[in-house]
Amino acid sequence: MPFSLPDLNLTFTHFMDALKDFDFFFILRLSSYIVVSILLTLYICRLVGKVSARHFSAHHSQLLRRITFYVGLALSFVFPLRAFGVNVTGFLEAAGIAAGIVTAAVAFASQTSISNFLSGMFLIVEKPFEVGDFVRINDTLGEVLSIDLLSVKIRTKDNIFVRVPNESLLKSQFENVTRFPIRRCDIKLHIGFNEDLQKLKKILLEVAKQNSLCLVSPAPELAFLEFGEAALQLQFSVWGKQTSFNSLQTSIKTDIQTAFNKYDIKLPASPAIHISHT
Repeated sequence: MPFSLPDLNLTFTHFMDALKDFDFFFILRLSSYIVVSILLTLYICRLVGKVSARHFSAHHSQLLRRITFYVGLALSFVFPLRAFGVNVTGFLEAAGIAAGIVTAAVAFASQTSISNFLSGMFLIVEKPFEVGDFVRINDTLGEVLSIDLLSVKIRTKDNIFVRVPNESLLKSQFENVTRFPIRRCDIKLHIGFNEDLQKLKKILLEVAKQNSLCLVSPAPELAFLEFGEAALQLQFSVWGKQTSFNSLQTSIKTDIQTAFNKYDIKLPASPAIHISHT
């Protein structure tokens, strides 16, 4: 049945008539019911979050909590009002029509939002990353805080909040640096031409062996990259667990410096050690 203006007027009439019959204690009871319903909704949201976190990803768990909260919040007002004899049908129909009008207006006014929405749906289905992963988008590296329908929220390591629209994210290349449980740390070395590479290899492999954060498998390896203008360009690669990768980067550099000083490995005067990771 189509909604008309008299229906809304009738709803307001019922509401005003109901208020006339209410005294202070009835209003107090109604308010109490609403407050208790909201508190119950928050408790259910927390329970849904705990249960869903065991069976779903962090993002899907977050999405379920939000849906539960908004549905529960609406019911927290509807049920108490109906219990006290207030006809809420007109309000619900009016809210539905208003929501439809607003949605249509926003859809026509903002094609970018629609594109971001559709891109967000693709990201949710494809799941290239999840909440808690560290991703690199262009020059930005940070932790994924939320994956919403219009944008992805990221917190960088220096605690800066970054919002990336879903459309631009879907069109660009990005890296999920924490997708897999292990990760490789590449250490680029510039070594003097007179150094014994076999001796250097043994020293570096011993350094990796003594470092408890370096994995035995995949094994560490030393690769000869090319002859530079003033030095030999090498790359020493070690693997570590994702959870201790940052500590590995620091400790392996310190261990290499200590070993070079111990065995009198000469480095060129220019900056000699550069750390990268894949």
